Amino acid sequence: MKFDGSTWTQYRTPEGFVNCATSGVVVDRNNIVWYGTNGAGLWSYNGTKWTIYRDVKSEFSSDYFRVLASDYVNALALDEKGTLWVSSARSLNSFDGTVWKTYPLGKDIPPLSLTGLTIDPREVKWFGSDRGLISFDGAAWKLYDRSNSGIPGDVMDGYTTVRTVLADEKGVIWLSTGAQGEYTDKNGLTSFDGTTWKTITLPGIGGNVVNSVVVDKNNVKWFATSNENSLSSFDGTSWKKYPEGPITQAGNSIMVDSQNRSWFCTNTGVSCLDGALWKNYTTADGLPGGAVYAAAEDDDGILWFGTDQGACSFDGLRWTSYNEVIKSMGGNPINSLAVDQGNVKWFGSNGYGVLSFDGKTWRHFTSSDGLSGDHVRTIAVDKNNIVWLGTGTVVNSDRGLSCFDGRVWKAWSYTPGVMPVWSAVTGIAVDRDNVKWIVDETDSAVYSFDGISWKTYNSQWSGNGGYLSIAIDNDGVKWLGSKNIGAVSFRESEETPTIVSSGNVPPKAAAITGIYPNPFNPSTTIEFILPSPGNVTLDVYDIMGRIVRRLLSMQVSAGKCTVLWDGRDDSGRSVSSGVYISLLTMGNQSIMKKMLLMK
Repeated sequence: MKFDGSTWTQYRTPEGFVNCATSGVVVDRNNIVWYGTNGAGLWSYNGTKWTIYRDVKSEFSSDYFRVLASDYVNALALDEKGTLWVSSARSLNSFDGTVWKTYPLGKDIPPLSLTGLTIDPREVKWFGSDRGLISFDGAAWKLYDRSNSGIPGDVMDGYTTVRTVLADEKGVIWLSTGAQGEYTDKNGLTSFDGTTWKTITLPGIGGNVVNSVVVDKNNVKWFATSNENSLSSFDGTSWKKYPEGPITQAGNSIMVDSQNRSWFCTNTGVSCLDGALWKNYTTADGLPGGAVYAAAEDDDGILWFGTDQGACSFDGLRWTSYNEVIKSMGGNPINSLAVDQGNVKWFGSNGYGVLSFDGKTWRHFTSSDGLSGDHVRTIAVDKNNIVWLGTGTVVNSDRGLSCFDGRVWKAWSYTPGVMPVWSAVTGIAVDRDNVKWIVDETDSAVYSFDGISWKTYNSQWSGNGGYLSIAIDNDGVKWLGSKNIGAVSFRESEETPTIVSSGNVPPKAAAITGIYPNPFNPSTTIEFILPSPGNVTLDVYDIMGRIVRRLLSMQVSAGKCTVLWDGRDDSGRSVSSGVYISLLTMGNQSIMKKMLLMK
C-alpha cells in the first residue's frame, strides 16, 4: 500500500505475495519499489509490472528469475550509489540494476540468520543476528559478541540477540536487543560508536507483552505486563512504573473500581492501589485462590475475581469462595469476568464455556448452546445489555466471537467479504456509540462492528502486534496491549479503514442512507450504499464550501458501508458547532447530505 500523507492506495499483487509477511520496503532512484518477504523471496514493482527474485534452489515455476540464496528476506537497504542490498536468511545479496552478487558469510561467522541491515556513512553494512552484531566492509566480516566485545543486552543461550540495527549520520550504530518467546519482555536499546557500547534506558511501559489495558476515571491508562515489575501507567504526559508496592509477579489483568482504585491481578494474588497506598491480598489474607486472572465490580460494590481455583468475591472485609460450585460445573480456572446491567456476573472459563450468576442461580453455557467456542478469553457488555464473548486459542479451532441478548446466542462466523476471520479473540471494548472493538491474539489488525457493518483497521500502522487487550479512553483513543511490541494507541479518524460490506443486496445507485446521530456531538456515523465495487471518496465540507476532512478515498465493496466522523478536521482539531455537508463521490455520481454538530 502507498500513503501520500492523506490517502492510502492499495495495489493488488500477484498470487503468492499476499500470503507472506512483508519484511522490508525501499524505493530506489528509479522509483521502483522493492519488497522483502518471509518465504516468497524479493519482489519489485515499477508501477505496472511485478518481478519476483527467488532462491536458486527453489522449486517454483521456471518463470521466476532466481538469484537469491534464500526466499526469506530479512531486510533491505540502499547505499549511496543506489545499489540495493538484501539481507536474506544466511547471506548478503546486492543488485546494481544489472548484476546480482551474493556474499556468503565469512568463515569466522557461525551459521545464523541475519535479522536486520543498515549501511553507515563509510558504506559498511551492519546486521543484527541471534549471536550478536555483525559488520561487513565489502571484504571482511566481523562478529561482535560477548566473547570479543562489550555488547550489552539480555542473553539467551549465552548470546545477545540483536533484533534491528540503524546507522545514524555520524556512523553510530543503534541496535535493539532481546530474544523472542519468553524473553520478549527484556528487549533493550544500545548504541555503538566503534569503540564504546552504551545501553539506553527508555521511559514507558514495563515490558513488551501487555496482557491488560484499562483507563481510570482520571483518564490515566494502566498496563499490566508479563515481567516482574509489571505495572505501568501513563497520564498522557509521563510514564510511571511501579517496581515496589504491587506483588512483583506477571500482571494478568487490571480493574478500576467505582472508587477509582486500581486492582492488579497477578500470578500470586491481587494488589490494590488506593491513591498512594498499596494493599496486597494473597492466600495468607484469605484469598481463595493463588493466581488471579480477572476482576470486576458489581452494582453493589462487591468485587469479583477469577482465579486458578474458580471465583471469589470480596466486600472489603470478607472473602467468599465459589470454587466448589464452579468446579462442579467444570468451569475452573476462570480467566475473564464481566458484570452486566442486570447485575449478573459472567465468568469465562478456560475450556468449559461461560457461567453466569444472578445472586441466586448459576447457569452454564457451552458451544453446544451456541457459543463460538469453549475457551472464553474476554467478556464485554454493550449499552443494550448484550453480552459479547471472545473465544479461542492459537492452537485449535475453538475460536470466534459470540453474543447473548438474554435469550438467544449468536456466534459470528467468518464470511469472505462480509465479516473478518479470527484465530483467538482476546479483547473486546465498547465505545460511547455502542460500537464494538475487537482484537485477536494472532492478528495485527483491529476490528469494529456498529451492528450493521464491519471495519478492519489494518497492519499498515500496527506493526506485528498480536493483540491481547483493548481499552478506550475518555478521548476516544483506543489503547491496545500486544504480545510483541508493548502498547499501541490509535484514533480511528487518523487511520484509513478497510470497509467490508454488510452483505446486503446492492442498490441501483449509490446513496447516503443515513447519518446517525444527527444532530451529533462529538461524533456521527455516515452510512452509504453502493450498487457495485468502485473507487469512492467521502468528504466533509463546511457551509462555506471549504473541505474540512477527507474521511475515505479507496476501493470499496458493493453493499452497505459505514464511516465514523469524530468531528475533527484533517489536522486533528475539533471543529466548531454548525452545519456540515457530507459528499460521497463514486465515478460521475455525487451525493450530499447535511449534518449538524451541536456542542
